[in-house]
Amino acid sequence: MTGATGHAPVAPDPPRHLVGASLASAAGSLPTHLIPLTITAVVAGNSVSAETAGWIASAMLIGQLLSSVALPLFGVASISRLWSAAASLALLAGLILSGAGGVPSLLAGWFIVGLCCGVLLFLGTVSAAGYARPALAFSLRLGVVLVLAGACTALIQLTGAAATYGTYLLWLAVAFAAVLAVGNGLYAPAVQAAPVSGTGEPGRFTVKMAAGLVAAFILFVGQTGLVAYVLFSAVERGIELEGASWTFAAGKVGAGLWLIAAS
Repeated sequence: MTGATGHAPVAPDPPRHLVGASLASAAGSLPTHLIPLTITAVVAGNSVSAETAGWIASAMLIGQLLSSVALPLFGVASISRLWSAAASLALLAGLILSGAGGVPSLLAGWFIVGLCCGVLLFLGTVSAAGYARPALAFSLRLGVVLVLAGACTALIQLTGAAATYGTYLLWLAVAFAAVLAVGNGLYAPAVQAAPVSGTGEPGRFTVKMAAGLVAAFILFVGQTGLVAYVLFSAVERGIELEGASWTFAAGKVGAGLWLIAAS
């Protein structure tokens, strides 16, 4: 990994590269946003209990955590177009595997999806951090993620794709293929700045950094389960799942459009 050394200035990357990275990163975030609908589709179409279907989130997030942590630990500084395309194809393969039948295939498929999502999220984070205006880049990235997640949630409700798992997987595969094709077409790795000798000290992993990561993990690790719990609690209290999903979709799209406009 690159240490905390000084760098010579470089020409900023074209905005389309950032848009491409944002779309790829949005695809990597999409399965997490759609977990409640995914669990609903699995339970409806595969005769799997809600408790068993809940393991999908665990399998996916474990895979995402492994790839997200492994990439920086192995000194990976950026994701090439080739590796981005490979991760995109592997993600689609994981979706297909999850529908092959049986709980092992279901969990293995979503574990692979999680691994690929970690790569795509790492790609988006590194691209935004290396952009000439990081604040704009991160706002745009998050805005694209929220708009895409809200739009997909709304389209799933409109088409009734979550009624069966097979239909849901087909819908997901088409959506992922379209978004990743555009994202990979626009994306290019950020131009790496040349280090300037004699400035700064090598970066070190400190106790303070570890404490920050632990705090972030504790605060956000339960987000996915919390959203699913809120949806199911709403249904138990007499609110239709479709109505609750529309509320989530509207909130995501509204927040995403505001972030994009602000950036």
